[in-house]
Amino acid sequence: MSSNVIAIDIGAFNLKIVLGKQHGNNVVVEKTLMIRTPNHSYSDGKILDTDLLANELSRALNTQKIKGSKVYFTVESTSIIMRELNLPVVKQEEMHSMIMFEIEQYLPIVLSEYVIEYRIQNEYMDDGIKKCKISVAALPRSISEGFLQLAKALKLQPTVLDMNANSIAKLFDAKTQVNSMDLLQEETIALVDFGHNYIHFIIASKGHALFSRLIHSGGNDINTEIANTFNLDLQQSDEKKIKDCDLLSENSHYSMDQVMNDTVRSTVNNWISEIQRLLQYYTSRGNEYRVHRIYILGGSSFLKGLPEYMQDSFNIPIQRLENISSIKLGKNIGNFELNYYLNAIGAIIRK
Repeated sequence: MSSNVIAIDIGAFNLKIVLGKQHGNNVVVEKTLMIRTPNHSYSDGKILDTDLLANELSRALNTQKIKGSKVYFTVESTSIIMRELNLPVVKQEEMHSMIMFEIEQYLPIVLSEYVIEYRIQNEYMDDGIKKCKISVAALPRSISEGFLQLAKALKLQPTVLDMNANSIAKLFDAKTQVNSMDLLQEETIALVDFGHNYIHFIIASKGHALFSRLIHSGGNDINTEIANTFNLDLQQSDEKKIKDCDLLSENSHYSMDQVMNDTVRSTVNNWISEIQRLLQYYTSRGNEYRVHRIYILGGSSFLKGLPEYMQDSFNIPIQRLENISSIKLGKNIGNFELNYYLNAIGAIIRK
């Protein structure tokens, strides 16, 4: 069994830390920790204040006795570009040059300013020509260099910088049970991660991310509306939306609870419209792009009635993500909320 590594998922609102290791196709989670992201230290994948972030992380790691020599980061940013290419099959030594040429022709980037990774998904025949479908991801070097400096400030060995879409997709391979049910061999799923500033929409199959987009809205939009309506601060609003909101409530008489539900529904309706738009874009490309089910996760997925409320707008089964069979808990770990740590846990998986 491999040794423990420290995996860190930095979000706009929270830092999620996992101590764990890969064991075959599983991840064994030994410890988890979530703390607030320091103000003005991080934004949209960019580390703005390395010292502030490193000091906060070091204090948390030391306090909780989370020890490891290697650090795995996972990142999400609107600056990340993911595309799908369909190219003729050529010799391996020629493939890289051809992919770089295609990226430079069709993506609005300067290659030297990005880290480029690609993966061949499958091969197929098209009018007698053997072709392959390739997933390409481009990450700005300025972002990767920021994480490298953070690792050095933490005195940890920088080993992996993954992307959230790839991290979480690895947890959903064909051998996995999700919510205690088997994923079908050819099943394609959509993951909707309700974050603080963004909603991450991911389509995955057999442990690979096929499509990824960020929706420019998140839980903080609801917090702001509740704060303005009820004269609360944002922290109180965040707690109130989970505690008091019920999207399925049908009270017809005027009450403060009904005002709250209507306020939240207004934002959720906008979310649903954006998710529908992305889903329609993906599935409109052909029958092979069908999505079989949707899993929701992230902080706002705990809004009462959200899966059922969304179900009325989609002809696809929707569930809140509860458990994944490939994630095992170490003997010393207590109850923890899986939803918050999936990106960091997925980053531990190396294929």
